[in-house]
Amino acid sequence: KERGAIPPPIARRTLQMYAFSAAQISDVYLIFQRAESAAFREAALLQTLVSHINEAILLVERDGTISYVSPVYEQITGQPAQVLVGESLYAQEGVIARMDLRDRFGNRVPPEEFPARIGLEQRRTQHVDAMLWRKPDGTDAVLEVDCAPVFDEERRFRGVVVTFRDRTAAFQRQRELEAAYRELRKMHARLLGRTRLEAVGGLAQSAAHALNNQLNV
Repeated sequence: KERGAIPPPIARRTLQMYAFSAAQISDVYLIFQRAESAAFREAALLQTLVSHINEAILLVERDGTISYVSPVYEQITGQPAQVLVGESLYAQEGVIARMDLRDRFGNRVPPEEFPARIGLEQRRTQHVDAMLWRKPDGTDAVLEVDCAPVFDEERRFRGVVVTFRDRTAAFQRQRELEAAYRELRKMHARLLGRTRLEAVGGLAQSAAHALNNQLNV
């Protein structure tokens, strides 16, 4: 406006610059959209897989806060998954502190011995074959617990991943087998005792018969 019309060479160069910038913006936008779409599909696929496997997954941040609980947790423990989200493993009161956790022998497991807390503090993998988890209906769910630390690309500690597998049916069958084995051992012991008694009785009868023969003579 101050100097009049723009010279044609500058106008053409400005037009080329704007066209090049618009093309670059369009390409970047398309790349971003494709990346967002791919990320959305991956997230949806991951959510589908997590929801259909027979394991409950918990993500625990390095400060002890539970940031994610998979929906399978409710199927295994009978408690809503949202109950644990936002809870801290170090809280003196709350859901974690009120949980009735016991080992396979029925001994109470204190919060400081919970595998996720040990894995968080020691930054090492933890495994428990059987842990009794009291459900809201009063029954016990027997869980196999695994805890693995998570590190980023720069080997910085991010937290732990905890997985729960329902082993209630297998644990019950094992107890039934152990009870049946104990009963079998008792029956075997009684059978051996009866056999010994029968042998002793036969020996006594033979001895009495022999003594009677001698006395008759």
